[in-house]
Amino acid sequence: DKVLLGILAGLVSVTAGAPYYYPPAAAVIGLVGFFAYYLVEMLLYKLEIDDPVSAFPVHGVCGFWGLVSAGLFQVPDLSGAPKSYGIQLLMQLLGACIIAAWSLCTSLTAFLCLKKILRGSIRILHAEHEFMQEEEEYPRIGPKGVVTL
Repeated sequence: DKVLLGILAGLVSVTAGAPYYYPPAAAVIGLVGFFAYYLVEMLLYKLEIDDPVSAFPVHGVCGFWGLVSAGLFQVPDLSGAPKSYGIQLLMQLLGACIIAAWSLCTSLTAFLCLKKILRGSIRILHAEHEFMQEEEEYPRIGPKGVVTL
């Protein structure tokens, strides 16, 4: 599970500027993205913040890193951008911050509306969670690899 998420984190990190840097730079960017994912995943676990699909570490943190790294590692001959490294890096950082602010505002608005509609809590109660587990439609793989329903 963590290996696949680490691979996805590397791919998310590389995607923003893939056509604008050389393969060794892409490898470094992907590796830094993996470590960023892993550190943020451990931080969320330590802070007891629930992110069951690791969306924030993979897409939020590595996406941010990917945008910034596109400004750090771009090769002007490949990108065709007349900007210097400093200006391009500043533009990438500004764009990443604007995306982060937009995501925060829209998510906060959606969650506050859900909290208001659901009268205070958007969490599943423990009893409801156990009931949902009992009525699961998908098979489970047991401790010895045996598929059970």
